[in-house]
Amino acid sequence: GIGYRSKFIATGFLVFAIVLLHFTGMAALTILPVAGAEGHTSDGALSVLAIAVAGVGLLVLGTGATSYLLDTETKGAALTRLRHLADTTVDGVVIEQNGRIIEANAAFATLAGVAKDALTGTSFSAYAAHPGDVEDALVRTDLRCADGSLVPVEITARQEKVRAGEPGAVVYAVRDLRP
Repeated sequence: GIGYRSKFIATGFLVFAIVLLHFTGMAALTILPVAGAEGHTSDGALSVLAIAVAGVGLLVLGTGATSYLLDTETKGAALTRLRHLADTTVDGVVIEQNGRIIEANAAFATLAGVAKDALTGTSFSAYAAHPGDVEDALVRTDLRCADGSLVPVEITARQEKVRAGEPGAVVYAVRDLRP
């Protein structure tokens, strides 16, 4: 994805632009007292106005924080649900990014004879004997298991659609062909 450095630089430019516009506007503003309006503004009214402005500011901050928390919670729930769905399928599912497995389901771990956590960081080609070009095709090949045995499988893959410049993931589906 987009690196943290790029995000911080973009955020910094945005904050700088907002601050610059704020101070430009404040420098251009001239406040003149209304003639004959002396005594119409009490200290109590100014205090109420200050409290109202602070309250609106806190409301905006609270809304932003609440939105962030809800978004984080929703993303976490969606990821948990997606992992549950992948783990309940009978076919092996492997997600590989930049040549390394970032996620695999229990069915593939069982098929390969490897602990699920041990798959993370390895290459899918270490398990597929002849993966070839499997994107949008169904290819029959052998899966190389941890004990060295070969298991006949069908493999297909899909490239994740991502924005330009971002590394996409490849999602492999592996079906055991043993009777």
